[in-house]
Amino acid sequence: MNEIDVIFFDLGDTLGSAVVSAPPPPHLAGFNVYPFVPALLRRLSRAPGRMGVISNTGDDGAREVNRVLHDCGLLSYFEPTLLLYSKETGLKKDTPEVFRLAAQRAGVPPERALFVGEDADERTQAQLAGLRVCPHPLLVEDVLAGDHLWHARIAPSHARDEAWKQVLADAGVVPLHVSGAEGESVIGILSQRVAVELFNRQFEVTRLGSLDDPLTTQLYLLRDDRAARSGFHSPAGQSSALLSKPDLAGTVIATTPEGILVAVPGGKSVEDYHLPQAFHGHNEKLMADPALLRPFGRGAMERPADFVAVLERPDALQVAALDAAANAAIATISAARIKTLVERFSGQQAMENGSPFRATSRHILSPGSQRIVEALARELATSGGPIAVTLHPFTHEGQQYHNVLGEIAGSLSGDSRTVVIVCAHLDSTAASSPGYRAALDPAPGADDDASGVAAVLAIARALASLPQPKSTIRFALFNAEEHGLVGSKAYARDQSQLSEPITAVFQMDMIGHNEVAPPTFQIHAGFLPSSDVQARSTLLGELLRLVVPQVAAELPEPRLFQSGPGGPADRDPAENRSDHSAFHQRGYAACAVTEDFAFGPPFDDPTAEVNPNYHRLSDTADQVDYEYAAAIARTVAAAAWVSANRP
Repeated sequence: MNEIDVIFFDLGDTLGSAVVSAPPPPHLAGFNVYPFVPALLRRLSRAPGRMGVISNTGDDGAREVNRVLHDCGLLSYFEPTLLLYSKETGLKKDTPEVFRLAAQRAGVPPERALFVGEDADERTQAQLAGLRVCPHPLLVEDVLAGDHLWHARIAPSHARDEAWKQVLADAGVVPLHVSGAEGESVIGILSQRVAVELFNRQFEVTRLGSLDDPLTTQLYLLRDDRAARSGFHSPAGQSSALLSKPDLAGTVIATTPEGILVAVPGGKSVEDYHLPQAFHGHNEKLMADPALLRPFGRGAMERPADFVAVLERPDALQVAALDAAANAAIATISAARIKTLVERFSGQQAMENGSPFRATSRHILSPGSQRIVEALARELATSGGPIAVTLHPFTHEGQQYHNVLGEIAGSLSGDSRTVVIVCAHLDSTAASSPGYRAALDPAPGADDDASGVAAVLAIARALASLPQPKSTIRFALFNAEEHGLVGSKAYARDQSQLSEPITAVFQMDMIGHNEVAPPTFQIHAGFLPSSDVQARSTLLGELLRLVVPQVAAELPEPRLFQSGPGGPADRDPAENRSDHSAFHQRGYAACAVTEDFAFGPPFDDPTAEVNPNYHRLSDTADQVDYEYAAAIARTVAAAAWVSANRP
């Protein structure tokens, strides 16, 4: 085993997805194992050496965690003495100490132990303790063999057939990002052995950055919107704001048509990489996910044909979809209801009755961020009706964060079961305000995205009052969107790994800024890497258009964006730039519903209404048009209800 005697695995985000009960306090309720994990652990268990776990487990001790690991079939692979849980050790993975303790428990020098975990900050702490590290379970065997790891851009060099991505998966590439027309380019992690194999198969393989960068760095894509606006050949851009800083310039490893690739070292935050004059979604964290190489719309990712057929019959939808009860429930989504929620979750009012605490910032680095997550969970749980609330944990920059989930179970089960998601992002930032300090300063984020949060909460209360839908309706509030779409990508990754049958995702991101009549809004369905995904997402957009006259007659028909192959001016400006894109990337139909964003195409689009408060301290509750936000929320509620009750 190349002088490695023991392998320690992280649990969440590495071997599977944790299911956490809603607070107070949150507890581990289950663990969904990623499909590739059992076979890998069986192979490793037959080789010399031992295996253990190092995990931050919150308030759960060995008894609770071991019960969950037993129930999901993982416990037997690990030695009992090599299970290190933070509740028992008093140590988290934010210092080298727990890794030193792990090596001591195993009775081996640190350099003969390997830590496998997805988070670059945790791997850096392990390396400081002297351990070897690996960024993904599927790369363990190559690391054990002494091979080096690369970040690389990979594409077929000749005519591509439908199976070329499967070749990459079978060879051992761990994908991070797929881009280009019909997904023609893959950014991923691979070993030097696999690189040679792909050379022989006549793939184009370009190493990005230095040898073994994947061990202790995290890739991000940064979009220079100033350069994109100025056009080809123009020298204008904001990259100098990055490259002029010696500690940041060295992390740039490549430029792509989408933006600048940076390998952020463990211990450094993407918070330091904010480009001036950037538009929405300018940072994207590139996460390891084997499901990115699945063919879209095939196998476990295939969408039911009857769903597509229903959406192709607009008359039937328009006449039969919303009965009197549904119309009455949706009508309760009022401007007053949205206003109350926005004021509570942007710091204008106390967040909860009986507490003086105000949510003046929802930034993930704000001291009150977890308190806000727990309050949102309680808000969903008290919406009335059968809403089951859980938290979805994920690790980012060495810390654990949570998405908030609420679910109305559908009547369909087994192979007929489907899921409809209504979502928004719960965090905020004021990074465009001069001198902004994320951990200290306010970031009210009333429009971005307390308006979307309020809409999700109001829609949940309205739909929970109706009879049981056919499809499960899930309400999701995603965390760390402002740090690179992190929470939604962690969640969509887990759902695709588990082949969750999601048929529709309706996401709301900034629905409260309106200055010019009529109160127009936008729907974003574009996704260039898959015409199949874009077509199914466009059907969701058409459905939203159809229900507007029924539930929001004050709104004109929204503008529906798609992406074409004709360059930047032919692209949906929100493609890959908001939480819906995490679902696109994994083959799911999804759309973002927004106010009129400030970007085109074209970039000088005269119909766009620039929100001057975007990412500023001035994004406060008194700047939101509540009648407008409520009308958009009713539109999304109607489309979600129709989607969940298709014939």
